Amino acid sequence: IDGHVSLKVYDIRGQEIATLVDAFQSNGYHQFSWSGLNEDGQTVSTGIYFCRLITESSEHTIKMLFLR
Repeated sequence: IDGHVSLKVYDIRGQEIATLVDAFQSNGYHQFSWSGLNEDGQTVSTGIYFCRLITESSEHTIKMLFLR
C-alpha cells in the first residue's frame, strides 16, 4: 500500500539522531542505508542505536550496534 513512511535513527536516550526517510513511498521493496552521521553531518559515537520505521499500517523498531 502506498503511503507516508518515516524511517529515523535514535540514540539510547531516545533522542533523534538522523532522518533517513520522511516522505511518501510507493508500494514495493526499498533500501536505505545510514552512514553513521547525525543531522549535523558529524559521525556518531560507537554504541547502540535504534532504527524506527513507521508506515500508515505498522511500526517496527530494531536495535543496531554502530562500531567505528
